[in-house]
Amino acid sequence: MMIRRYQRSRSGSVVLEALLAFPLLAIVTLAAVQFGQTLAFEQVVVAVAEESAREAAKGANADQVADVVQTILSPYGLSVDPGVRVDIEQTTEPTWVTLGDASLPDPPSITFVTAPTDSLADDEIRVTVQVSFVATRVPNLLSCFGVDFSDARYSSTALAVAQ
Repeated sequence: MMIRRYQRSRSGSVVLEALLAFPLLAIVTLAAVQFGQTLAFEQVVVAVAEESAREAAKGANADQVADVVQTILSPYGLSVDPGVRVDIEQTTEPTWVTLGDASLPDPPSITFVTAPTDSLADDEIRVTVQVSFVATRVPNLLSCFGVDFSDARYSSTALAVAQ
């Protein structure tokens, strides 16, 4: 009879332990899914920047670069205008060409590998692609736990040598 009483009281503690562990397990699972989707889309933004820089290095104008960006991002439901900004800096035309959403911030200044200063060498082209998190189809899974990514953005810069 003592054994039965112990088994009954133990079953309540198992349920309580499961209830305490479930939220932690849910947060870890959602964070892993969120991280995986974010990492995958970051790779898409890197590919867009690299392909756009290659196209600009071939002598393409801004509209042709925008077509490349549109081609790569269209399967993800994105276009060049809302939530996507592409900045092209060329030394032959020392101005920025900005395509898309101007509400995103200016790209950060970086030090180029081939030049000792922050200026481009004569034949370099820099393309910076920024995509707002809210423009993507990546769900904000952790928002119910107070972690908000709505102000985040994906950003990638690629450098190419003009041909």
